[in-house]
Amino acid sequence: MMLTQLFKTEDHNRRIAFSINYSCMNIGFVGSFILAGVIQSYGAYTIAFYTAAGCLALTVILHLLNFKNVEDKDTFFHNQFSKSNARFLVAPGIILVCFLFSIFLIRHAEFGSNLVICVFILVFIYLAFIALKQEPEYRERIIAFMLLSSACMIFAFVQGMQSSALENFVEFNTNKSLFGITMEPATVNTFESLGVIIFGFLLAILSKRRLKNGTTLPPDSLITRGIGLLYNSFYDDTNRNIISQ
Repeated sequence: MMLTQLFKTEDHNRRIAFSINYSCMNIGFVGSFILAGVIQSYGAYTIAFYTAAGCLALTVILHLLNFKNVEDKDTFFHNQFSKSNARFLVAPGIILVCFLFSIFLIRHAEFGSNLVICVFILVFIYLAFIALKQEPEYRERIIAFMLLSSACMIFAFVQGMQSSALENFVEFNTNKSLFGITMEPATVNTFESLGVIIFGFLLAILSKRRLKNGTTLPPDSLITRGIGLLYNSFYDDTNRNIISQ
């Protein structure tokens, strides 16, 4: 469950909750990157897969024990699907399909990137088709959602490139040592997550102060800043990959 589900759509504190939610999520990333670095230092990649499977199993158990607090709040799955008998057939079917599909991707990893791009394009076309059939009010909302989802998709691409570029840069252009402490490429990603944790809480504090003062940010300013940050990240990742090669 996202923490934002505890807030109504019109509640401005929902944005603050999202920042806190995202920061807390990255606390787990810090632990996983540190553990990945330790495993990488020993070259025990088989253990890495078993460790990941064990962590997933532990996560499922913790969620089941605390399900009343982490279940969806006021969503389609909570209000309708959970009360339908179809869930006993649909849920296992989804798990089985995802399992078989994951095995296929493991054996044919080259399809992974193209699959993500193709699915994104198909969903974008589908949303555009729906938007054209709606009334002007709902059409504008769907178009706004399409623009935001496209920006999120671009950000996901850049973020994925950043992690890979950073690991390649550390692997081939450094002695993998920080203040005399040996650090594997996987561990270096810890600093990114630490930055997200710190600045996520900082963003929540500043957003709360801005709401208290009643100030707002114009949409065109937010879009311009977002494009600038994405461009800088993409340019930086490209340079790292070139240097690594």
